Amino acid sequence: MRILHISDLHIKKQLGPRDAAVLTRLYDFLKANAKDRQFDHIAITGDLRDAKEPTQAPGVDEVVAVLEEIASAANISEKCRIHIVPGNHDRTNGVTNEQKMSKVKDRYDPPNGIFTDTEEMHNCFREFFLPLCEKFYGSANPWQTDEDSFHTMHIDSDDTFIFLNSCIVSIDRKFDNDLLLGVNFYVRPLIEMTKDAKRVFILAHHPIQNLATAEEQCLATLIKPHSGRQAFYWLCGDAHKDHATEGKDYIRLRQVGTVMGSSKGNETTPEFAIYDVPEKKRRLFRFVPHLNCTPTTTHKGGWKRVFENRLSEE
Repeated sequence: MRILHISDLHIKKQLGPRDAAVLTRLYDFLKANAKDRQFDHIAITGDLRDAKEPTQAPGVDEVVAVLEEIASAANISEKCRIHIVPGNHDRTNGVTNEQKMSKVKDRYDPPNGIFTDTEEMHNCFREFFLPLCEKFYGSANPWQTDEDSFHTMHIDSDDTFIFLNSCIVSIDRKFDNDLLLGVNFYVRPLIEMTKDAKRVFILAHHPIQNLATAEEQCLATLIKPHSGRQAFYWLCGDAHKDHATEGKDYIRLRQVGTVMGSSKGNETTPEFAIYDVPEKKRRLFRFVPHLNCTPTTTHKGGWKRVFENRLSEE
């Protein structure tokens, strides 16, 4: 099985020359590789749009158009094989909303993993992310969840994909481990439904290291009984610096995103990865957009191969 993993596209309302070049070269690269060997799944782990300036954020149509181009370039027509989770840019933000979410966070019930004021939390995703999924997926939309659920899943033969909304409440960038998912209440039933899967791919925008300690311990308790006979992967984005993709003893971490440090110094360099499972190979690619940046190894379309057929820790 071959998975294409993309994250942090940060699509803008007005695509500049650099943005257009990134996307065009990505499409060309995927088309060339899809001829070689079919992609089985695409995972897109959040921050589909750039919403630093709300008035400049793109609408649903602009982002859907990019997703359709990616799917076409990767030669995937079945929407059920394209897996999307929201990032913090894909929710409604702003001072008023952050104040509401701060109150929600304060009233979180850690032992039981239950949130209060769930309607306010769902409202954060009704402006962009949920309409995006409705338009992109149509009748195959996995995010048609009820008011008591924040996460969802898709079962594909021997593989199960769990989609976590890691942006339910705002993540405080001052701390690395304050992320709340409601593991004990909202995630538990999804993990319990994976017992017949050979491989389980958990998709979230944020890395597992951002989970609050109690949340991560609860997740480990849920997964460890199954991990002896099943392979668990955590696919995420939000990589705004070079990190080692260290996993846990019960789950393997696979992270891509936007890495700071282009030749101009103040722009992000998008990454994507191709995983061959279970052949245990991972290829990570980073885009070098500037002509005065000459990578040592290049591919058609301007992508630099950072790692080639790198063996995982498995």
